[in-house]
Amino acid sequence: IEIYIFREEKLMTKRHIVMLVIGLIVTLVLILGIGVTSAFNKATKYRNDIYNNRALIVVAVEARFDKLEELLTALNGLEDHVETQLDKITEARKASTTADATEIEETFEEIESGVNLIRIMIEDNPDSFIATAAYNNYMAEITATINAITSSKVMYNDAVTAYNTFIQTFPRNLFLSTFGFDKMDLYEPNILIN
Repeated sequence: IEIYIFREEKLMTKRHIVMLVIGLIVTLVLILGIGVTSAFNKATKYRNDIYNNRALIVVAVEARFDKLEELLTALNGLEDHVETQLDKITEARKASTTADATEIEETFEEIESGVNLIRIMIEDNPDSFIATAAYNNYMAEITATINAITSSKVMYNDAVTAYNTFIQTFPRNLFLSTFGFDKMDLYEPNILIN
């Protein structure tokens, strides 16, 4: 009888160990599953923040195009030159809806050079233009749009930095790339310079 009890206790101990191991495995799987799900959801939120901030940049650039069109329309005394610049702005505005950062930058630099030529012409001959007051008002509004673009770029870069930091830290860097969460690029500082 004593031997039988001893064997039964030994079997109970093995069962307890097996149950304990199974319980630990299930617990680890649940913890990993919750961790992966949480990381996936947070990475998705960060990526959506980036998309939103990118859209804010496009909206600010569109506002700048609007102000430039208004300025050039107000300065119709410059006739041919203004008309050429207005055409460029209109074409750039159409292209900006589907453009990437590089195309927006190239278009913006072209427009900006034209606006600078208009600015020089007006500053050299202020008495010959009735629209000087309108020019000054529009230039103040254009400067405000530059500030909005700069602010949007900063917010975009902050969002990209937070996202990149999140997906590149351990242990998330081991599995988030398998879900398509790859490093994103910052806006370069030279885009949309006044």
